[in-house]
Amino acid sequence: MSKNKIRMESENDMLQNKEQQPTSEGRNSAQNTSKSESSTSEQQKVLTPKRRVHRSIQSKLRKSRLSKRARRTATSTEQRTVLKMKDVISKQIKRSNANVEEVIQRREDDVVRKCMKKVNESHEEILERRRKDTARKIEKKVNESHEETLERRRKDTTMKKNARTNETPQQILQRRKQNMQRMIKKRQIASYDEILMEKKKFLARMTRKRANETQEETVERKGENTARMTKKRANETQE
Repeated sequence: MSKNKIRMESENDMLQNKEQQPTSEGRNSAQNTSKSESSTSEQQKVLTPKRRVHRSIQSKLRKSRLSKRARRTATSTEQRTVLKMKDVISKQIKRSNANVEEVIQRREDDVVRKCMKKVNESHEEILERRRKDTARKIEKKVNESHEETLERRRKDTTMKKNARTNETPQQILQRRKQNMQRMIKKRQIASYDEILMEKKKFLARMTRKRANETQEETVERKGENTARMTKKRANETQE
């Protein structure tokens, strides 16, 4: 009897333990739910706004690097022209959407960058840059219409007049001295035909200017010429 009683009690204990312990399927489902919760939390961490901003910056940098690499590796002139035009259009869109502070900051950065570039360049690079600037200006003037030429000359004249009205006497003398040195240097390396062409242009310009001036301006010009020649002759020696 005692043995049977002990066996029945042990069987009851085993049944109670089985009811308390979860099955293997229950354990697996619990582990799967915990893993899914952890994965969703990781995805939320990845998709935060800061992470998205970082990704957008990285994509912009990658696109700019790709465009520069494509422009360098472009084989034909047409491909390079198309890529340059795309860059120009994107810059224009960006500048049209910028506010006043961004425009001022961009211009200041451009001036600083150009100054630093000019300070560090060699004499050959300076000559090459000036040659390119001259060629670009000549090409632009050749392709512009008559109205654009008149508008450009009007703007240049207005700008020079505004600059000269605020000049001091020392600045006027310095400007005239620089102009004289530049003309002497230009005439030293010029050929005979170029000198004749320059004189013809000067005479045509002066004739056109005198044809359009009034009588008061003519009298004033002649008076200035007489005073200048008198001063010049008073300072010259007998030789």
